[in-house]
Amino acid sequence: MLKVGRAVLIAFALTALVLAACERDEDDGDAGDGPSADSVLRVGNGGEVQFLDAAKSQSGTDIIFSEMIYNRLLQYDATMMDPKPDIAESWEVSDDGLTYTFKIRDDVKFHNGKELTAADIEYSWNRCRNEIADKGRCKGELNDVVSFSATGDYEFTVVLDKASPVFLPSMAHWSLAIVDEGSIGQIDTNPIGTGPYKFVSQVVDDKLELEKFDDYFDQDILNVRPEKVFILPIKDPQTRMAAVRSGEIDFAVDVPLEQVARLATTPGVQLLQQRDGITASYMTVIFNTREGPMTDVRVRKAVQLAVDADAINSAIYFGLGDVSCNPILESHWAYLPFECPARDVEKAKALLAEAGYGPDNPLQLKYMPENIPVTQKMAEVIQQNLAEAGIEMEIVIVDSPTWLDKVWFGVDCDTGDWPESRCWAGKHKEFDLGDAWYTREPDPDGLMQSVFRADSDREGFKGNNGMRYYNPEIERLFDEAKSTTDRNVRAEAYRNIVDIVVNQDVPLIKLQSMPRFFAAGEVVQGGYVSPKGYWNAKDWSWQESSDE
Repeated sequence: MLKVGRAVLIAFALTALVLAACERDEDDGDAGDGPSADSVLRVGNGGEVQFLDAAKSQSGTDIIFSEMIYNRLLQYDATMMDPKPDIAESWEVSDDGLTYTFKIRDDVKFHNGKELTAADIEYSWNRCRNEIADKGRCKGELNDVVSFSATGDYEFTVVLDKASPVFLPSMAHWSLAIVDEGSIGQIDTNPIGTGPYKFVSQVVDDKLELEKFDDYFDQDILNVRPEKVFILPIKDPQTRMAAVRSGEIDFAVDVPLEQVARLATTPGVQLLQQRDGITASYMTVIFNTREGPMTDVRVRKAVQLAVDADAINSAIYFGLGDVSCNPILESHWAYLPFECPARDVEKAKALLAEAGYGPDNPLQLKYMPENIPVTQKMAEVIQQNLAEAGIEMEIVIVDSPTWLDKVWFGVDCDTGDWPESRCWAGKHKEFDLGDAWYTREPDPDGLMQSVFRADSDREGFKGNNGMRYYNPEIERLFDEAKSTTDRNVRAEAYRNIVDIVVNQDVPLIKLQSMPRFFAAGEVVQGGYVSPKGYWNAKDWSWQESSDE
């Protein structure tokens, strides 16, 4: 498992008092008096839920909603490595490890009353893999799947092209949510799932409302959950934290690192964290490797050498991150010795000169940070870093939907008069540098495969590959690493992948891994943050507060 190193744990503690306040007993899930008929969980979210359709979801603002109204074949445990039953109550694996046969529960209903069968799973997978395709995460999660089909009303069979140690955990990914074909036309405005809560309404800038689904198959879960959930968009993190401290909301996502100590010692507030310090969350600067000046690897390497990751960690992340160019941290079983390039502004200038840039022809770049405060602040530090190497960097801030088009998905070239140099395979992206806060799974394949893999040089870029990066050797190494359970073999393959990415191709700069925190009132019991960095909204219970 991936664990934060000793130095980070010391910073992570902040004070002995914070450590004591953060300690959580895994048996805290006792629901006590249980929910009342008018109980409501009020969630302070980081913004609007952007996609009601889990297959399209790209943002952490959608995760809590998806967890509550949808089910998948399996669900994550606390480590994200040993999945638990969900729609599938059990499964069998063939001797060669290629065929998985899932037994599907026969008591699952959609929110519209329709009974779920294996055919609904087949439809959902076909839709997310072939229709949503590269605009979602599902296709990448099914990368090793050769075929899948309903082989009975309550039997679903999946065939892989190679035995994979990461297939089962991937079955818990939110993008593999089971949906109803008959209501798919309204999924963007009135989604139908099978989860413990059903959709009621969404009012922009106000709230998204859910209510209990009385026919949910697990009545024990319903009995320890509140009657309704309000997901409230509170974009400003300081306002969100003030709301949870005052009791205006019961749950707050993404505690800013500068408020960790305060929240941990606030009466009536719990600081939720990743268990055992396990984090698979890391921050990167990504490059537009297909358009503009960043197509030149010398320019990408120059930026890599100019960026000061230690300064970013200190100024923006309060020293809580584990600074490293390697997505695999030293405490991970897959880590092998690896040396990161040291910051070297003079060497960066020399590379820029080779690429034709200098005082008389300065490199001019456009940086589009994600529309969240922490990355916008990070962009300002990077702007100062690059200026030391003679690089002029403009920071362009846009709203989240525009950012997704300009940085993540790209837009069709026929939507405007774009020069050929800004178009690639029919799409263009209007950025040179951006950022991506990857919140992945702790297995090294999960940490990196959706970031660096593609189907070919022209298409099939996975859900996190905003750089549109492709290297056939990378593809071979990923396949090699997943073809065995031998950790020594796997570790060597992943070290070689990191070497190519960091020292040869440089499609991005991995800055640091970091812990993630959420906050909750006492009504939420047994809650924790997954290694991926999100609240595991499947594992918690409701403790009625004494004043209700």
